[in-house]
Amino acid sequence: MSSLLTTPNTNQRWSGRKASGSPTRAGALLAMFGSRHRGNWWARGLGWVLGWACIFFGVLVAQAQTETSPLAEDISTATLVHPDDTVWEFSTRCHPETCQVMESRLAVRRMIGCRWETTTYEDLLQDLTNTSLDSSAAGGPRTIVYVHGNWTEDTVARSRGLLVYQRMREFDPPAMRFIIYSWPSARDHGVIKDIYAKAARLDFEAFVLATLLRQLPASQSVGLIGFSFGGAITAGALHLDAGGSWGPYRLSGKPPERRVHVTWLAPAFDRDALRPNGEFELALRQCDRVVNYYNSCDPVLKRFRLIDPQTRPEAAGFAGLPLGRTVTGRFPLASNRDIEQFNCCCTIGRTHSEESYLRCLCHHPRGLIHLTLP
Repeated sequence: MSSLLTTPNTNQRWSGRKASGSPTRAGALLAMFGSRHRGNWWARGLGWVLGWACIFFGVLVAQAQTETSPLAEDISTATLVHPDDTVWEFSTRCHPETCQVMESRLAVRRMIGCRWETTTYEDLLQDLTNTSLDSSAAGGPRTIVYVHGNWTEDTVARSRGLLVYQRMREFDPPAMRFIIYSWPSARDHGVIKDIYAKAARLDFEAFVLATLLRQLPASQSVGLIGFSFGGAITAGALHLDAGGSWGPYRLSGKPPERRVHVTWLAPAFDRDALRPNGEFELALRQCDRVVNYYNSCDPVLKRFRLIDPQTRPEAAGFAGLPLGRTVTGRFPLASNRDIEQFNCCCTIGRTHSEESYLRCLCHHPRGLIHLTLP
């Protein structure tokens, strides 16, 4: 495993409004500016604006995590794995943020029949490097990695991953290894505090995923699909795999030449991150095709600029990936062979629910089909 020179900075902590309704930063703002500055009308007004903004943003995020859609179906009868495929869960939920990947803190499971069975990281690596399963395909079976978004329990991550796998199976793809990348995204803070805490961990998760990708032969077909923060993890992993750095993380060794197929669902990263001098400027070097599902009606990503009040970035999952800058503003990339984009606003409306975006993916299945192409 690759090691690093520095340890990630995880001291950034924020406060939010707890699910129980107990006052935190939002309540403190309301109380402070509403009582101590009764003679200052502007201070009271500022307190109410900031306080209710925190509460409103928290309600939007909570609503997005509890929304359901017709895709929230019982898949217990449809979890049989195709005989030519293998389905894995690769979990970092018990792995602390460190300067290197510790195999002992990784949890690996494999779907056998209709049950998840605990296995080892070595078993997964052996399967990833086994090219004899499909001698007709260069480099062996393709590897597909699904990365979920924030506020997702491990059981939900497995269910949604299996749902994506079943949808891909409907297109009769060649043999594949399907990996559900499960990261510690369960909510354990207040709304605002939790979002910033999870955002501070994304660089480490991208480092772990990039380390996993480095175990694959360069000739092997690879597909990545990521939702929201999962989109940022996949983009960061591609950037690291291409020889870039994110925060304190960088992989050693010569970067391989890959042609990865990528599908992003409401990706929660700066829409300028893939441009020269952007945060993930090297990511597209590893990509053959990219399909981006954005939503100009997404109420959560609309406020993505609050992640960094100084730069006020726009989310690629809200405004699309940009073609360039002009004096009149920025425009999304024109559709071409390498990058396609779909606006899900008319299909799913105002939501940030992962299941709703999966429904948009089924209505416009290009993002699934291209993952199965050579």
